[in-house]
Amino acid sequence: MRVIYNACFGGYGLSEKAKKLYNEKAGGSVKYYGNIARHDPILVSVIEELGEEANGMCSELALIDIPEGYDYVIDEYDGLERIELVLLEDVLRDKIRAGDEEEIVRYVMMVHKWADVYDDFVVDLEEETDEI
Repeated sequence: MRVIYNACFGGYGLSEKAKKLYNEKAGGSVKYYGNIARHDPILVSVIEELGEEANGMCSELALIDIPEGYDYVIDEYDGLERIELVLLEDVLRDKIRAGDEEEIVRYVMMVHKWADVYDDFVVDLEEETDEI
C-alpha cells in the first residue's frame, strides 16, 4: 500500500490544483482534505500525477510503500511526519498458529528494522538543514 506523508517541517497540505484534481477523479466535492486516508488510491494517484505541484503551503509531500501484512500510523512533530509500521493482530495470530518461529521473528523484527532505516532518513534531513 502506498502512503502519502509530509517530509518537511510545516505541515501536510494539498495545493488548490491537487484538491481540484482529487474532486474531478473522485466525482465529488470534498471540502476538508485532512479526512482523506493517506493511502486513498485516488489521492495517491493525484500526488503521483502532479508531483511537487501537489504540495500545499509549507508541505513537501512524499510517497512510501508499506509492506504487505502491516498497517501504519503517522507520527508528526512540527509538521514533519514519519510513517511507523504497525503489526496486524490477525496476521501475527496466523503466523503463531502456523508455528513457524522464524517467520514470526521476521514479521515482528520488520517493524524494528523499518524504524532504524526511517530514523536514518530523518537524521539525514536534519543534517542537511544544519548545513544550510
